Amino acid sequence: MSSGDAELGTWPFWALSREAAVTEALDLAAVTGGERFADLGCGDGQVLVAASRRGARVAGVEGDPDLATEAEQHLADAGVEADIVVGDLLDPAVVPDADVYFTYLAPATLQRLVPILRARRGARLVTVDFPVPTLVPSRRA
Repeated sequence: MSSGDAELGTWPFWALSREAAVTEALDLAAVTGGERFADLGCGDGQVLVAASRRGARVAGVEGDPDLATEAEQHLADAGVEADIVVGDLLDPAVVPDADVYFTYLAPATLQRLVPILRARRGARLVTVDFPVPTLVPSRRA
C-alpha cells in the first residue's frame, strides 16, 4: 500500500477493464455526445478515453496518485480534456456531477457509494462484473 492509499483510505487494487466490457457498459448506459461522464476509480483513464470518443465530457476520481498521473497522460495522448481528481471516491465533495457514472468496483464499495449517487437524481450508473447491493438495475447486458 502506498502512502497515498493510507491517506485516502482506498483499497490498493486496480484491474484493467476489458475493452469489450467497457464497450458493452457504454452501450448499456447509452452514453451520447455532450453528456457528463464520470469514472469513479478511473485507474489508467482508458474508460474515460472510450467515453470521450462518444462525445462525452469526462472526469475521473482516482485514489492512487500514480494511476491518476497515468490517466492524465493517456487522456493527453488521446487529445482528451478531462478533470482527474486524486481523492476518495466515497467523499461526496470529490465525486463530480455527471449524467453517467461508471464503476468497476467491488460490491462493498458500491454499496457505500449508493447514498452519494442517490443524491445525483437522474444520473445513470453502469457497473462492470458486480451488482450494486440495494439497487435494482433497470437494464442488464
